Amino acid sequence: MTRCSSGLLAALWLASAGPVAAAEAGYPQPLGFSPDGTRFAFAEWGVQDGSGFSFANLYVIDIAADRYAARPVRVVIKDETAAANQALRQAKERAAEALEDAAITLPARLVYAAPFALPDDDASLQTVPVRWRDPVGVGAEAGAFDLSLSRFPLPGRDCGYDQFGFALALDGVEFYRDAALPGSRYCPVGYTLERVYLADMVWPEPVAVALIGVHSPGFEGLNLRHIAVPIPLDRIGSLD
Repeated sequence: MTRCSSGLLAALWLASAGPVAAAEAGYPQPLGFSPDGTRFAFAEWGVQDGSGFSFANLYVIDIAADRYAARPVRVVIKDETAAANQALRQAKERAAEALEDAAITLPARLVYAAPFALPDDDASLQTVPVRWRDPVGVGAEAGAFDLSLSRFPLPGRDCGYDQFGFALALDGVEFYRDAALPGSRYCPVGYTLERVYLADMVWPEPVAVALIGVHSPGFEGLNLRHIAVPIPLDRIGSLD
C-alpha cells in the first residue's frame, strides 16, 4: 500500500547486475475516488508464475492520512484452469461493502501511464512530465507538473542481496521518502513510475495519486506489484 499499501533464483537482479526478464505482473485497475477526494481504490490482478493460479489484490486508501481505509482484500484461486480475471471478480465482491462505505463513485482519470518496463539498474532517477487538460474539453491545459522517483539502498529483511527504498519529488521538491521497508514489499530491488490518476471533479482543485511499481524477485524473474502514494498538488499552487 502507501507507506505500509511479488527467475530462476540464480538469476536474481543483484545490485551489480542488470535487470532480468519480467515474471509475475500484477496489472493495475483503478476503481475510483470518493466525491470529496479523500478516498482512492485500486486493484491489481494476474496469474502466478509456477502455479498458474489467478490472483488479485484490492486496496482502499485514505488519501489524507496516506494509509489503508479498509483491510486489503487478497484473493488466490487455487485452480490453474480458472479464468485469469476470476480472482479480480471475487476481490471486488469481497470488497463491495468497503467500497460502498468509502463512497468510491468518482472516476479516476488516467493522466500518465508508463510503457511496461523493468527498473533501470543504471539509473537512480526517473522523471516524467504529467500534463492534463480540463475535463470539459475546451483545449486549455489545466495542470502540469514533473514527478520524479529516485531509489536508494535501504536495509530490509535478510534476502542475501541489496534492497532499495524510494523517494518522490514534485517539481524537484521531495515530498515522500521511505524510512523503512515494510515486509509486504518482499525484498524490493527496483521501482518504476507506473500510473498517475486524477480526480479532477473534486473542488476546488483536483486530487492525484501515483501508482509505484515495486519489483521484487520471483519464480522466473522480477515480480511486479503496486503501491499508491498521494501527490500533494497543493504544493504547486493554482492549477487554473
